[in-house]
Amino acid sequence: MDFNPPKTRGLLWAMAAATPLVIALLAGMLLAVAEPVTGLNLAGVALVLVALPPLGWLMYRVVGLVGARYRVAAGALEIVWGSRREVIPLRDIEEAHPAPLFTGDLSARGLNWPGCVVSRFEHPQLGLVEFLAASAEKRDLVLIGYQGGWLALSPGDVTGFLNALSGRRLAEARAGASTVPARVGRSLLGDRVALGLVLGAVVILGGLILYLFSIWPQLPPVLALRFNADGTPERFGPPAGLFILPVIGAVALVLNTLYGAILHSRAADRQAAYVMLSSSIAIQGLVWVAAFFVLFAGVAP
Repeated sequence: MDFNPPKTRGLLWAMAAATPLVIALLAGMLLAVAEPVTGLNLAGVALVLVALPPLGWLMYRVVGLVGARYRVAAGALEIVWGSRREVIPLRDIEEAHPAPLFTGDLSARGLNWPGCVVSRFEHPQLGLVEFLAASAEKRDLVLIGYQGGWLALSPGDVTGFLNALSGRRLAEARAGASTVPARVGRSLLGDRVALGLVLGAVVILGGLILYLFSIWPQLPPVLALRFNADGTPERFGPPAGLFILPVIGAVALVLNTLYGAILHSRAADRQAAYVMLSSSIAIQGLVWVAAFFVLFAGVAP
């Protein structure tokens, strides 16, 4: 039986937060490709690079909220939130009750917004607590105590969720030993292979940006920035035009990481997620090649 957290408020807040970031991103992209190439192109690139990381993080969290659900199944409680998918055997659950029964403070840590609360921290009384919820209010939460710590969940129907969970636990206790599905899935941030691929692409992209800044004083005032099919320059401008390349790399990195995270959340698509994340590294390599081609193809007359 599936129970979904309320999602409307979180999505509306995310839309409000994303709107200025999207406007900044589009404005930056327009400035970055504007002609003739001037210092405004560099300002546009900077605007894109500033807007992309928070927008990518916001989109990642929104994807998690949209697909979030709590499933009470035979022998296990399954929690799905973005790239996190955990199956907790019912025999591992020690407590399950409405959060208001806990009289201590239960404030989530970290960066969240109303309607989307994802946090993992050490609580002074409970120990390890993880919020995977659409609310931080006690009245909306269920506390699940299990061998790995505590979960704060926000099913839309708190009473129905607890009744379904207690019913399953009681049925399992009466039946004795039961077949429990294996724990499936890992958070992308907890998967060393996936995280290594993402960080590798970030390092390569960051290296290009640092490299361009390091050689900036030695660059001529005018460069050939675009070439036709036979390699003949057809567009010239100041070196600021080079920074459109990191913008391309950054956009590709964000999109590939988001899609890779979606694939990663499904165990059957784990290998496809690695391929998608690996492609980010390949794209950053191509961006480096394009940058070297522009730098060494010759100086505009």
